[in-house]
Amino acid sequence: ALFTGDAGGGASEIRKHIIENDWLECIIALPKNIFYNTGIPTYIWIVSNKKAPGRRGKVQLINAIDQYEKLRKNLGQKNCEMKPAQIVYIRYKMHYYFYISIGNVKVVVHLVSNINNYNFYFKNDARVNLNDESGNVIASQFTNNYGSLLEFGSYNYGNYYVNVKGAVYSSVNGSSIIDHNIDTTVSFKLDAPTKTITFNLN
Repeated sequence: ALFTGDAGGGASEIRKHIIENDWLECIIALPKNIFYNTGIPTYIWIVSNKKAPGRRGKVQLINAIDQYEKLRKNLGQKNCEMKPAQIVYIRYKMHYYFYISIGNVKVVVHLVSNINNYNFYFKNDARVNLNDESGNVIASQFTNNYGSLLEFGSYNYGNYYVNVKGAVYSSVNGSSIIDHNIDTTVSFKLDAPTKTITFNLN
């Protein structure tokens, strides 16, 4: 349903209505050859009329074309399938982020694992520090929820740092895979009423 239908046709108008009303939250590209009768690329549209504040005006794209396991024997054109580990990967790609609001500046932190197919989360509360240009901590909060909205208040224009630090527990299918620490810092300049900054935790 991503590309079918002529411009101005029924399917096209439905897609236009979804996008213009900011209901499209995410598009997921699935592996090829996961259906019996066709090998064409398939996309899932995640639609919501109640987007979280940090997602409004944005569409997330998730590339999951390599998230599959080969079948021992083809079933028609179907030669692969998505196991729970791959589904977990997609699910957490969508949810590994939280929003840090500093005045009117929103910092969007996308938590992306550098190991495919692994589910990971903070074992204990993660510390999120706001530092001034000299590196002094001027505000600090704890969170163990990737969907939380952290309010730090309003600050003067200038250069700042955000640091996220926490112990991470990685698992797939309930089994522990790796345990490591995250300590990531991003610098940004507070120079406009609204601003969005993105960085990854690896």
